[in-house]
Amino acid sequence: MADFTGDPKNVSLCPRTVIKVQVQDAKKAKDFYINYFDAPAIKTGNIKEDTMLLDGLHKCVYIEFEESKGASDMCKKEHKVTDNIVSVCMAKEEEYLFHYNLMSLHGQDFSNGKIMEYIKYQIENATGFSVKEQIQQEEVNSIIIGLNMTTYTDLSTLLWQCRELFLDTPVVVAPVLLTSSVLVSGLKEDITDASLERYFENPGRSGGGLVQQIQRRDFSSAVVEFQNTSTLLSVKSREHQLEDSKLTITEYFPCLSSKAWKYSQLPLEDPDAIRADASNPEEAASDAPQQEVIAVPVGGKANLVLLERSNSMKILKETHHDVLLEMDTTRSSVLISGGEEDERKDVQMSILEETARYKSLVPNLETSQTKLLQSPFLKTRMNHILREKGIEAIIEDTTSGVAVTYKNDNVMKSAEVSNKLKTFLPVVKRAIGSNEKCLWETEHGKDFLLKLQNLTDRDNQFLGVDILVDPTESFMCITAFQEDQPALKAEIDKFLKENELKSFEISFSESCQTFMDHFLQTDLKTLENALSKSGSQMCRNTDKITLNGFVPGVKEGKKLLSKIRDKIKVKETTIKHFGIKEFLSNDEGRHILESVGSRNSCVVKVSEKPAAGTARQEGSVEPVVPPSEVAMCQVGRTKITFAQGNILGIQQIDALVNPLDAKNGLSYDTRFSLGKAVLANGGQAIARELREARSGSTVGTVIRTSGGELSSFSNIFHFICPVNYGSGNEAELLEQAVLQCLKKAVDAGSKSIAVPAVGVDDSSGASRGAAGVDHQSYPSGIVKFGHIDVAVKSGQILDEKSDVIVTTVDKSLDLCKGRISKLVLERGGQAVQDELEQRYQGGIQPGDFAVSSSGNLGNKSLFHACLKRWGGNAEVQLKALVDSILKEASSLQAASISLCALGTGGLRYPADNSAKCIMDSIRQFAVDNPSSSLQSVVLVIHERSQDVLQAFQRASSGHGLAASPTPRQGGSPSLRYGSLDVKIQKGDITTQSCDVIVAGLKETMNLSGSGAVSKTILKKCGSAVQDECNAKKNNMASAKCIVTGSHGLQCKHIIFLSMEHFAHSWDKGVALALNEADKLGLKSVSMPAFGTARPNTYVKMKEQILGTIKKFGEGKPQSLTNVQLVIFGQDVLDVFLGNTKAPQESAQQLNVVSQSVQVEIVFSDDTQFEKVAKSVAKECGKAYKIKEEKKEHFKRLTESQVKELKAECLKKRVKATVDTSKGCITLEGFSVHLAQEILHSMHLKAINEQFAQTSVAFHWQYMSRSRFRDFDPQSNISIETAYNTYKGNQKHPGDNRTYHFTVPNGKSYIIDFKDMKEQEVDDQGKPVGNDIKIQRYNILQESLPLHKAWVPMPDGRNMLLVDIKNDSAEFKKVEKAFHDKGETTAVKKIQRVQSVSLYQQYKAKKKELERHNPKDTKNEKRLYHGTDSQTVSAILENGFNRNYCGKNATMYGEGVYFSELSSYSSRYSQADGNGLKRMFQARVLVGVSTPGQSGMRALPLRTGTRPFDSATGPNMFIIFHDSQTYPEYVIYF
Repeated sequence: MADFTGDPKNVSLCPRTVIKVQVQDAKKAKDFYINYFDAPAIKTGNIKEDTMLLDGLHKCVYIEFEESKGASDMCKKEHKVTDNIVSVCMAKEEEYLFHYNLMSLHGQDFSNGKIMEYIKYQIENATGFSVKEQIQQEEVNSIIIGLNMTTYTDLSTLLWQCRELFLDTPVVVAPVLLTSSVLVSGLKEDITDASLERYFENPGRSGGGLVQQIQRRDFSSAVVEFQNTSTLLSVKSREHQLEDSKLTITEYFPCLSSKAWKYSQLPLEDPDAIRADASNPEEAASDAPQQEVIAVPVGGKANLVLLERSNSMKILKETHHDVLLEMDTTRSSVLISGGEEDERKDVQMSILEETARYKSLVPNLETSQTKLLQSPFLKTRMNHILREKGIEAIIEDTTSGVAVTYKNDNVMKSAEVSNKLKTFLPVVKRAIGSNEKCLWETEHGKDFLLKLQNLTDRDNQFLGVDILVDPTESFMCITAFQEDQPALKAEIDKFLKENELKSFEISFSESCQTFMDHFLQTDLKTLENALSKSGSQMCRNTDKITLNGFVPGVKEGKKLLSKIRDKIKVKETTIKHFGIKEFLSNDEGRHILESVGSRNSCVVKVSEKPAAGTARQEGSVEPVVPPSEVAMCQVGRTKITFAQGNILGIQQIDALVNPLDAKNGLSYDTRFSLGKAVLANGGQAIARELREARSGSTVGTVIRTSGGELSSFSNIFHFICPVNYGSGNEAELLEQAVLQCLKKAVDAGSKSIAVPAVGVDDSSGASRGAAGVDHQSYPSGIVKFGHIDVAVKSGQILDEKSDVIVTTVDKSLDLCKGRISKLVLERGGQAVQDELEQRYQGGIQPGDFAVSSSGNLGNKSLFHACLKRWGGNAEVQLKALVDSILKEASSLQAASISLCALGTGGLRYPADNSAKCIMDSIRQFAVDNPSSSLQSVVLVIHERSQDVLQAFQRASSGHGLAASPTPRQGGSPSLRYGSLDVKIQKGDITTQSCDVIVAGLKETMNLSGSGAVSKTILKKCGSAVQDECNAKKNNMASAKCIVTGSHGLQCKHIIFLSMEHFAHSWDKGVALALNEADKLGLKSVSMPAFGTARPNTYVKMKEQILGTIKKFGEGKPQSLTNVQLVIFGQDVLDVFLGNTKAPQESAQQLNVVSQSVQVEIVFSDDTQFEKVAKSVAKECGKAYKIKEEKKEHFKRLTESQVKELKAECLKKRVKATVDTSKGCITLEGFSVHLAQEILHSMHLKAINEQFAQTSVAFHWQYMSRSRFRDFDPQSNISIETAYNTYKGNQKHPGDNRTYHFTVPNGKSYIIDFKDMKEQEVDDQGKPVGNDIKIQRYNILQESLPLHKAWVPMPDGRNMLLVDIKNDSAEFKKVEKAFHDKGETTAVKKIQRVQSVSLYQQYKAKKKELERHNPKDTKNEKRLYHGTDSQTVSAILENGFNRNYCGKNATMYGEGVYFSELSSYSSRYSQADGNGLKRMFQARVLVGVSTPGQSGMRALPLRTGTRPFDSATGPNMFIIFHDSQTYPEYVIYF
């Protein structure tokens, strides 16, 4: 048989390859048909012999071909009855729906028990199949045999076997067609056919469907035939009652009827085979004379049903009473019998005319409508609706979908058929918003829609609903019957109401989130799965987690997240060391915390919370940077020192005088900057003591408190100042108050006191102070930077009418936080807050800003700027922020912008620093963007912040601003590393057009919390890139990098590197990214400057990144040819391009050095905390070093050198304690090795400076191997110093005659200056060996002739400039060298420099180098030095001095720079008013060189104690000793 599928209780529809062969004799063997259809004359294709099916009842055989063409061609052939073939046609599906486990037998009296026992035995014995059941109706000659399902294999084989079994008997076998009829018994006489039809066509009452026909057997029973076989199951499963009659329902098989037996026309050998049954009308009629029966085919079952229901059929029955009309559903025909022949023919003609109007079409329906109507029940329901509406049409199944058979007349046109169906089964489009769209994509939403589509009525009948959510069109399409649509809408509305969007926010610090990511991964995965299933999202910020989604999902997520939070415990421990916070913030410190945390399954980090009740980090102290001494005088026994700088930096002072504002002395709003600093850095102890003593205080009152956390002062004397000065007796009150402070200090036992210049404080509000000094006022007028007018004014920022207003905001963008933000919310309205929440769901990071409309304020835009607290690289961040703000305003075509004093409030930015940064940024922007739309910038300072106002006024007047800016460089020429082209440029990496961009990503896979680049990627690409990252979380954990799609960026891919894994080794991360790109066959890659978050890492990361790229390029990559380093910040770009040295932290940036820090420990096991706290303290203790160094030279350190040393050590977070009396320096901190380098560098510098000064004139020498040899430089200096002391003591010359010293190799000697000899001594000072002769060699007394080309020097003149004639050989030689070294500009004039003193020093130094350096050393070079006209005069007078010659560059050391290329030096030659530039050709003693480096202040040692002679850079030399250079010519060009 064919490969049938379908309901397990029936054989499926026949394929298009099956033909029906009507035969004369159904007893023919199977081979007969095989031979016939395989004969060459007949064959049209191969047949499937094993699927050939025999139907003996209807005298036909069903044969399947391998191809449909063979079947159709066979139907076209002519066949002869003589060959037993009556006709061949394609099989119809209604003829081929068989029960697979039933077969019927015909031709014997099967009511005879003996016959049945025989037949059953024969079947079971011959086939091995067991007979399960027997079904018989009114016809005794027909019976159905039910076969055991477990043993059945093939119905076709069974039928042919049974044919053979009963070949010699009248019995024929046939399959059993699926029936759609039931026998209804128990009817009352008054129940009409119409009533019975209405009952069975009501699915709710009977489970039935459309009725095909009803045939009465007698008054109490009838056969009801349904249109669909599927209706039988639901009808049979119910109990039925109609008009108080209980009905009995049994399945009715037409093949068991007497009519079917008669039509089979089988010869009956037994005269008793047909028994007359008076009770059966059909049986009784069989005894009557046979009449002609006309079978009128109507063209299919659908036509038959439509005909039966038509008005035409009713009219025929009414007008032709004698004619009997029967519907033969088996053959889709109308059987006409009875009446006269003419009357039968008239009826036949009428039926043919009626059915000729019947048309069939495939309706133009939506896919969902067609899908529903293919369901038998829903097809029945639609047909019932059509019948109720009086529409002469019926739906039927086809292999391609559904078709409609309808009566084509004036009432119903073909175009109206589809419209009617669409009306009764409409597709309703429901618009859905983005939130609702998300809901339907969740598991919860999908479950609900599935539930709707499986809805049933109260009788458990399928309603028929199809719902499609189209996310691209933002529509929901609901296909359902018209009467069901309102109920569906109500259900959907109810569901939406129950599942509104909700948001839940829970405090969750960043460290707790890290703990969750690393140590609660199972709980986190459960949470993420629950959120994903419900369509909810988890948004992370640094201090909280927000769940956004629909009510069920958020509720479940809240429960799971709360459980996670409850597992996490947080405690803090205090670690005390100098510079501890800074150490734990650098790579080494973070590594300690990470290692301890990893070993103990917890998270350890520096706490971000400030100490309770203080305005700064607990344990922080102001840096010990003493103010500079300006003057000193003696009044009686009192020494008075005048100093300039930070008064809190004074050391070893007993008391401090602090002025307080008469109005605001107890708050941080005091106008005095000193008062603010005292209250801020002194801690709560001072504030508390002030509050307790302040009651009843008046102007002039003095209050004594402790020094609090200001450990330098034992007492602080606060006096209350007048509000204003300049009139009345305010000056007198001020004088009395200071006097009172001095008296109270004496009473307290203080021996020293520090007093500020009260009355001239920049924020006191006084125009004249106690000393009568006028306060300089700065106008608040307009200054012009390029095309931009900049104004500083006092007022309220929100009163400004500029196009753009810039205010400050918390990173959460919560406008309820912060004074200005609250005003924005109050005056701008809630709409501003709502807009920020919608556009910036994760908030913003410090250094960024958010843009919104201004709400009710009336401006075009509001910019909400966020900054971090003052410290570290805060100045860099502020400049970058202002630059970004101005660019954004310009892109919005704004003409004016107003900014507040960014950072000067609670973020503690010094007013001068903030003003300078903002002004510098505005000025630089004006230079870089000359065509910008911005015309006006207004800096609005709050009226109460007078100190801030004056700082901005000073800055606007040019005080403290950088030199006039030039347009910033945006890129550099390509570098070439092997086959790799490398370009460094400024820009936004997310805008690059290349194959792949590289970014960092934390292993939590949270893009919004993984730095600026990843955050920008998320902002531009949307949630798609976040989803892809989340899906590749396991890949990141194992491979430490992932590759994603570009999601709309101009690149093809994005490579994300693990930020945690490469935090201390970004060079390895860069290498991994390059190899990954090359492995993918990509050609170009763009990446940022990784690891440059802090200024002190710029140079290191430049070397690492470029070194890695170089190594990769020289390794011959397979596909990669181009690498772009895309750098956002100008400061970083300058370092990578070599335009400047790495930024160093200024003294203002080093405003706090910690002495203690709170370390936060996040854990889940209560036993962990103490163990971890001790481990952290132990590891930090190991890293903290205390080093003590003693050197004789330290005893001679001056006070200024000690100050410099302490300040330099402080920059490295190292505390330096100097005891010059013992020659001892103690260093303590985490970077003692760096401080030791500073100490060594300063020591070398001092030696070199003194050696440079002394070695030009005097060299101390000792006799060795019959010749004098020089002492080492350090010994030379110490001996010269001792000798000068000896010579200077005229009263007692014998007191300093001898001098004891130790040379670098450790040996000690005693020199006798009188006898000019030395002798080695042992550790006890006893002489060892013989005397050694020494001498003091005066170099300048040697005969050093002047240059032979010089003109005679006038008497008494030391320096002379001589013009060289243009046609002289000397001029041409200098000019040729100048042009040969790259400079192409014409030479206007050359002057020879004749300086006797400089030349003698130079010649002496040259002689010294020739004596000490190897003979083949080329000690001297002629090099170039460019400068301005003012500096030329200083160089001619004093030579090349580092104080004014090193101002243009210090990348390779802090010396004087000379270039081998005149073209390079020309860059530093500045033209005068006439456009004339100047350059020196100098003779330079380069000697033995070493590579220069940033920060080099003195040359390192090469052997013993002798340093190198010079440092080198690209085509340049750097000189640290002035006597090593001589300015030979001045070239004018």
